[in-house]
Amino acid sequence: MSRREATQASWNTHRKEILALYLTEDMPLKKLIDYMKEERDFHATKAQYERQFKKWNVRKYLRETEWKFIGRRVRKRKLEGKESVAYVDDIQVPRGKMNKEISRHCPPTLEQGYVSGNRRLSPGDYEELCCLRVLSSEPTNPRGGLCLHTSRVIFTPISDPESTVSAGDFRFRLGIFRPELLCIPSNKPADPASEPTYNTLKLENLPWFRFKEFLESQSESLVAEDPDPWPYHQFFDLTSAQQDVNAEPQPPGRSGPVLLMSDISGEDARSFFTKWISPRSGPASSQVPALYSQLQAITLERYDGELNASIQELLGHSDRDGLFQLLKFAVYLSSNNMLSNEHTDDIVQRFTNKSQRSILGSFCSVKIPSIEAFATNVFQSALRIQNTRVVRTLIEAQVDVSSRWWPAFGYTPLQEAAGYGNTELVRVLLDAGADINARAAAEGGGTALQAAAKTDSIELVEILLKAGADVNAPASGSRGRTALQAAAQSGNFDLVQLLLNVGADVNAPVASRGGRTALQAAVACGHTKIAQSLLREGAEINALAGMRTALQTAVISNDIELVQILLDAGADVNAPVNPTALQAAVKNDSIVAVKILLEAGAEVNALPISRYGMTALQYAARRGNIKLTQLLLEAGANVNTPASPMWGLTALQAAVANGNIELVHFLLNTSADINSPAATEHGYTALQMAVARGNIDVVWVLLNAGADVNAPASREGGGTALQQAAKVDGIQQVWLLLKEIGREDNPALSAKQSAALWTAVRSGNIEQVRALLDMYLSTDDLAMDISPITALQRAANLDCTELVQIMLDAGAEVNAPAPYGRCTALQEAAGYGNVEVVQVLLGAGADINAVSECEGTALQQAADSGAVEVARILLDAGADVNAPATSEYGATALQHAVRRGDIALTHILLEAGADVNSPAANIGGKTALQSAATANSLELVKTLLKVGACVNAPAASEYGNTALQSAAETGNIEMVQFLLDEGAHVNAPASMFGSTALQRAAQNSYMKIALILLNAGADVNAAPAEGLSGRTALEAAAEHGRLDMVQLLLDAGAGADTADKQAKRATMLAEARGHLAVAKVIRTYYLDRGGIDGSEMEWSLQKEVMDEMFKFMQDAGEW
Repeated sequence: MSRREATQASWNTHRKEILALYLTEDMPLKKLIDYMKEERDFHATKAQYERQFKKWNVRKYLRETEWKFIGRRVRKRKLEGKESVAYVDDIQVPRGKMNKEISRHCPPTLEQGYVSGNRRLSPGDYEELCCLRVLSSEPTNPRGGLCLHTSRVIFTPISDPESTVSAGDFRFRLGIFRPELLCIPSNKPADPASEPTYNTLKLENLPWFRFKEFLESQSESLVAEDPDPWPYHQFFDLTSAQQDVNAEPQPPGRSGPVLLMSDISGEDARSFFTKWISPRSGPASSQVPALYSQLQAITLERYDGELNASIQELLGHSDRDGLFQLLKFAVYLSSNNMLSNEHTDDIVQRFTNKSQRSILGSFCSVKIPSIEAFATNVFQSALRIQNTRVVRTLIEAQVDVSSRWWPAFGYTPLQEAAGYGNTELVRVLLDAGADINARAAAEGGGTALQAAAKTDSIELVEILLKAGADVNAPASGSRGRTALQAAAQSGNFDLVQLLLNVGADVNAPVASRGGRTALQAAVACGHTKIAQSLLREGAEINALAGMRTALQTAVISNDIELVQILLDAGADVNAPVNPTALQAAVKNDSIVAVKILLEAGAEVNALPISRYGMTALQYAARRGNIKLTQLLLEAGANVNTPASPMWGLTALQAAVANGNIELVHFLLNTSADINSPAATEHGYTALQMAVARGNIDVVWVLLNAGADVNAPASREGGGTALQQAAKVDGIQQVWLLLKEIGREDNPALSAKQSAALWTAVRSGNIEQVRALLDMYLSTDDLAMDISPITALQRAANLDCTELVQIMLDAGAEVNAPAPYGRCTALQEAAGYGNVEVVQVLLGAGADINAVSECEGTALQQAADSGAVEVARILLDAGADVNAPATSEYGATALQHAVRRGDIALTHILLEAGADVNSPAANIGGKTALQSAATANSLELVKTLLKVGACVNAPAASEYGNTALQSAAETGNIEMVQFLLDEGAHVNAPASMFGSTALQRAAQNSYMKIALILLNAGADVNAAPAEGLSGRTALEAAAEHGRLDMVQLLLDAGAGADTADKQAKRATMLAEARGHLAVAKVIRTYYLDRGGIDGSEMEWSLQKEVMDEMFKFMQDAGEW
């Protein structure tokens, strides 16, 4: 027989036999090893067995407290006439052994006390409180029933014939909860004369723990078969769902909480979860450590190993175990705002039948914070995917139907449903008491009626009007529409008439941004019949909205019929808008519209009212439309109207830009000024434009017509003709222009040739560079101030050794200084990591320690880009390893290397004598140690501390973090604890726009880190950073919806010393972001303590918070 190594698959194959021999038959480990080797050809060492037992959560002997708990259950059931058996990991424990251990550990007095008290077990009944969680049923228990699991042991009461629990039902596993873990030793210096002090946090108050204990306590009541079972027992018991005569039949073998997601397989559950937490995770065998690493920072355990056991179950072979853990983690992640909309929708879509929805309703009706938050998120998801049945179920569970969701002043559920045009959803919400006239969201929102009008649904609008909707509710400030404006835009004539008949204001004010009158909306969408109806009702024809009138809107839409209707109704053909109606018609190439407008008196030479517009003739030339150009000239258009200051073009310049040589000839024949100056910014003369377009034929035409080849460039964004020629890779044009200019030696010529050289270098065109150098440019020409950087610096930037050598051979100054924000040639090359260019420049005498004001030294540039070999070369050549950061945003070479997490380069620099404690730059800078913490590299942190890094070096004055604050931001528990052990100040203040370590942990929901920091004496009420983003820990947690973190901070004293202001601000921030359960927790907490009440907050404080949020959101691009 061939030798078989002990693979994980083989361990799983032999698992039950190994456990039966080891636990049930009490076989010694050595004998077990020999037996498996001889009988099964299974080879594993003692150490491997021990590791595998640990992985399986197996131990041979139960603790006394576990036997006590089992004993109480067995004896209680015995008094009720029920027999029991015990299982160890699905292996039955011999009855004799079970009775012996129960007799030994459970005196009758304990049993009698429990039964006579007719109550559930409490923590006082035994040393360690057992916590229940659902597991699946395995075929090793053919009679089914209820099964109690310890982390290693299963105790199985056999179901009796009268039991309402059917075969195949679920089991509960007992984990060990250690109440002593709730007392956290303090790291604060103790008074030698006093007893040791402790920070006692009521971790049992955490919503996550309360949620799990709630589930488990109700599970226990089922196990005990209390006469008054939990009213929500459907959540756990399939049989109760089967009592509903209308319930759909369920597949066998699925019960309890897994019924909520009965369409999800265990494999699906595992897949869902790994996507939630780690979208790029690999195969299941490698997921446990990865998931544990990510979850341990954001969750807390009630007992050692709880998280790992949950993950093992989730990724294990049992579908029920996986589904139950999926549900628990779904609630946790959702209630702490860590589950995306997409993932929540995945869950809701699985509630496919009435039984599941009934259970969901019962579950969500439980008013504990985690479930309330979860219920709100599920409700939002159900609305989002328009699952009316789930919405109705959750309304019956008393989910709030009038709350607003993110963003601030966001949509109500009724507005959301109306926006979908979902009549059934709207009826359900109205029946539930939704506020029909809740104000519109500030950003593109609408009342329920306005949202319905956008959907073109007359039935829905009638429902809302009948329910009392305000037909003239104002449009929201940004891109909003009144109901009539929305209906006019949708093009539903009957809907418009309906709204007009009930009093809709035809001239209602428009939204401040992106608004349209009803008439403009109808015209823009080409709804002629509606436009005529609105005009009959008195619509203001020349009303201006969004810098447009209705006439201009019709012209832009090229709707000739509406243009004529509006002109006949008195529309102002010359309304001062940009572009005018005539200019808009020309842009559309609409000769018919142009003729109509000219006949109506349109001003042909109207100037643009903005800095970058065009006249009608300039637009026609830019379009290359000769017929329109002729028509406008015949109407009196000025061919030489100057270009607008920005991006502007004269008619001739526009024709050249279009490339229509026929039109160019035509305009030149009508006396167009060939040398009209370029626009001030981003402009071109006619010749410059022709060269920039690479149109050699037009260039010849313009040169022959007398175009000034030396015309100056536009102030910004332009270029001389020669510069443009070099840009477009046109060697023929370059020679043509040089020939036209001549070779006489004068400053103007030299400047232009030098500019062309710089442009050619920038393009990387070696052929053009050689050609220009052959024009006998002097070395002075190469350094002329025609660009922010020299031609050599540009060549070094391009990473082209040949080009650099050509420039050096021509006499370029290798040490030409760099302007602000730019680099010398050597710094450019070092930043690009080009070893050859660096060596060439050093050989040419480049100053190795030259400093650029913003970019630093060559060595700093190399470190910033991770160019290890270049760094070695520079160090060998004498580079200053400790050159300081050169600007408010800079960094030393070592700080750059550490920021990149580059261990090799860090060691090179340290060996070269780099100062590990160089201070951080003022704005966003970091010391080397702070950079290592930010890079999440514990190895680098330890390395730097070993060589003397200061663990408490101050943070940068703006956007800075201490090492501990940076570690807290990354969520690295080990690093946070290590830095604390090294003496990091836990209460280092926040810099401007920064945060304390606790504030950062609170924002990111790093529960374990927050607990560590509190244990180390973190000030829970530390002042927020200056600036709009500054938040206390409580405010940060509330604003980001971190339910459990909020409770942790409240229990730690958050807000207790700020006269309720912090609590009120936190409540407002939570509500503004739509985290209603979080706001409720804060209100309840302080209401219980006589503080903040449930009434409206002070207006001044509300305004302060909301103004702050709007400004912050605008700065962040969220608004």
